[in-house]
Amino acid sequence: MALKLSDPGELIATIPLMLGFTPFDSVVVVGLTTSGAMRPVLRADAADFAVVDCARALSRVAATQLSRAGAGRAILVGFGGETATGGECAVVTARQALAEHIDVVDAWAVANGRYRSPECVDPRCCPDAGRVVPPPPEVVARAFAARPHGAPGLPKGSSDRRRKAQRARDRSWTARPKDVVRWRQQRLEAWRVALGDATKGQLPTDADIGKLVAGLRDVAVRDAIVIDLVPGEGSVAESLCVDPSAPGVREALSVMLLPASAMAPQAEVLEALEQLVSHVTWLCPRDLAPAMTVLGLARWWHGDESGAAQAVALALGDNPRYRLAELIKCAIDAHMPPGWLTAA
Repeated sequence: MALKLSDPGELIATIPLMLGFTPFDSVVVVGLTTSGAMRPVLRADAADFAVVDCARALSRVAATQLSRAGAGRAILVGFGGETATGGECAVVTARQALAEHIDVVDAWAVANGRYRSPECVDPRCCPDAGRVVPPPPEVVARAFAARPHGAPGLPKGSSDRRRKAQRARDRSWTARPKDVVRWRQQRLEAWRVALGDATKGQLPTDADIGKLVAGLRDVAVRDAIVIDLVPGEGSVAESLCVDPSAPGVREALSVMLLPASAMAPQAEVLEALEQLVSHVTWLCPRDLAPAMTVLGLARWWHGDESGAAQAVALALGDNPRYRLAELIKCAIDAHMPPGWLTAA
């Protein structure tokens, strides 16, 4: 989203909308493209910049993310707590660290609804009390208000069918410790078959759905299912079932994340995944987090930010501490596009 960069107040007012919350004791990094568009928005705790080595490490990570997103410049905003001191000190330190990697064109500190440049000595420009943060531009407020942050509850299957699926889920999960590697391999293969059948309009039986849900509960199987969405990375997915720390995951995910190795997703796979996950959640409504997280990531990869936000909201509603869903939500709230869209 492009804003008037000559008006820092509008930028500062927009940041809470982009993050989905009002930050405190934080440093926010806003990347700028040559056209003035903002991408992406990154947030870190202000206290982390009090440690020199930590500040340098954070700055390297931020600069890498900005570069990958096509942002050659950055603006820093420090959000304090009750006083501006914390935000001002943090943003000055952050600017010094980040300036080693990228052009920092401006830095601002915010506290108690007011903002100022901590490096400005002109009281006409930056009075000691700061300037009042204005409301966000109306067009920006409307755009973010239109983005759904949640979704109504999902429909449920009949109680008999739910019980059948859930009994199969529990039996499969109980069998997992006997030979976990073989069990994971079977669950991945069952998911592949179910997804392939879904492309032909065929959905699994209720018992098979329960077994798929058991597989999704296992983080290694879930990660293998995610990697398996990437064409040509089936062997990496299979290796995760044997060793959850197997190499190749980062390279496989780069197809989704990075413009340099970007690959556009397959529309027919997403359509099949939508049908399969819908059936999973219909029969096992208490196991939303893994299935909706996989769907949310797939929607994000396809460029459907609103649909991804809905899926992730359902996942976090089921399990507020589901880590992968939290990570995807951060990418969505920061408006970080998938690699193929950035490269387009």
